[in-house]
Amino acid sequence: MFYIGIDIGTTTISGLLIDGSSGREVARRTIKNTAHVPSDVNWARLQSPERIVEICESLIEQFYSSYGTSISGIGLTGQMHGILYVDNKGLSCSNLISWQDERGNTLINDTQTYCQKIYEITGRKAATGFGLASLYFDTVNGMVPAEAFSICTIADYVAMRLTGSIKPLIHISNASSLGLFSLDKKQFEREKIARLGIDVNLLPTVISDECVIGETSDKLPVAIPIGDNQASFLGSVGNDADTLINIGTGSQISRLSHNQENIVGVECRPYVNNEFLLAGASLCGGSSYNILVNLFSEAVRSITGLRPDEKEIIRKMDQAASEISDKKINQLKVDTRFRGTRENPEKRGAILNVGADNFTFGNVCYSFLSGICEELYGFYSKMRSEFRPKFLAISGNAARNSRILREIAQQVFESEVRVPVNAEEAAYGAAMLAIYTVENRKWEDVIKMIKYK
Repeated sequence: MFYIGIDIGTTTISGLLIDGSSGREVARRTIKNTAHVPSDVNWARLQSPERIVEICESLIEQFYSSYGTSISGIGLTGQMHGILYVDNKGLSCSNLISWQDERGNTLINDTQTYCQKIYEITGRKAATGFGLASLYFDTVNGMVPAEAFSICTIADYVAMRLTGSIKPLIHISNASSLGLFSLDKKQFEREKIARLGIDVNLLPTVISDECVIGETSDKLPVAIPIGDNQASFLGSVGNDADTLINIGTGSQISRLSHNQENIVGVECRPYVNNEFLLAGASLCGGSSYNILVNLFSEAVRSITGLRPDEKEIIRKMDQAASEISDKKINQLKVDTRFRGTRENPEKRGAILNVGADNFTFGNVCYSFLSGICEELYGFYSKMRSEFRPKFLAISGNAARNSRILREIAQQVFESEVRVPVNAEEAAYGAAMLAIYTVENRKWEDVIKMIKYK
C-alpha cells in the first residue's frame, strides 16, 4: 500500500508517494507555490488559500492517476504560524496571512509594536507572523472578516477541503505555533486572549492525538496535519539520533525531549506520540549565505556588465571556502542574525575579527557558513539530553547541496552528521504519520523506515 505526503511550503509545494511497508519513495512531485498575493502595504505577506488547495489537489490527482487503488491514505503538513479565516461553511474568507507577515512589528502606539503590547497585556510573547499576533492586529484594526467563523493554518484548511469538513480540527503542533498556547493544558490561553479583545470563538478545536480526521471523495483517509518542523523531524530522525539540523532558506535545530522543558531562548514544541521538540530557529539562517551570493552577483554585474549565473557563483563560493587551509586560526567571526531574532527583531549581524590577512573571498565564504552553524550550536548547547546519539541528522537544500557546509557542521557540533535519503523530509514525515494513523502501526516500526546516505 502507498501513502501520499504533502508539504505546503512558502515557495514550493511538494508531494511524495511512499511504500507503506518499506518506506521506499515511489514518486515525487514539486510544484512552485504560485499563491502569492500582492499587497499595497509593505508589511503584508499574503497567499491565496484557494490557489494552494488547487495545487495540492493537482498533486494528489497526479499520484492517483498513476497509482490509483494502491494508495491508502494522505498525510499533510505545511508552513506553521500563519493563519487564514474560514466561514461557517468551511470556506476561506481571507487570504493566508503567512509566517513572514510583519504586521505584528508595526506600531500600535507611539512606542510599542503589537507584539510588545501583547506581552504587556498577557505576559506572554508572540512574535510577528504568529497567528495570534496577526489576529490581534486584525482585531484592533477592524480587519477580521465579518463572516469569519474560525482561524486555522493552511494545512488544516487543505485537510478541510479534501474531507469536506466545515470546522477546523487542529493538531497541537500547529495550534501551539500560533502563540498564546498552554502546553500544560494543551489549549489556547483563552482568558489571556480575551484580554486582548479577541473573539475567542474564533479559536479552532485542538486535538492532541494523531488520528484520521476524514476521507476524500475517493474514500482516502486523511491524517490530521502536523507542523512542518515536526514533520521534518519525523521524516529525518531515526532511532540512532535525537537531533535534526535543518539549513535551507531559514535554519533551525530540533532535539527530541520526552518531557516538557523550559529553557531560555529555546522553544518547547509539542511533537507526536506525546513527546516534545526543543527548537531553536534562526530568522536568517541559510538565507544569510544568499545575502553574500547577492553581493557577489551585484559586484560581477557592476564590474563586467554581465548577468552572472547564481549557481556558478555559489559553486565558486563553496570551492573557495573548501580551499581555506587554516580553518580554525585567525578566522573571521560572522554573526548571521541579519534579520534579528524572535526575541529581539532589531538585532543585526556583524563581521568581526577582520584583519588585513583574513578578509579574503574564501575566508568570507567559509565564515558565513560557519556563522550559520554556530548560531544553531548556540541553541543546541542549551538543550539537555541524556541520550548520546550516534550522529546528528542534517537536512534542508543548503545542507544537502553543500559538502563544505556539512563539513563545517561536523566541526562546529563535534559530531558526525548524516543526510536522510529522502530529500523532501517534511512530506516524507507527513506520509509516515498517515501510515501510523491509518494502519495503527507501532511507532517504533514507523521510525525504522528512515534511512541515511
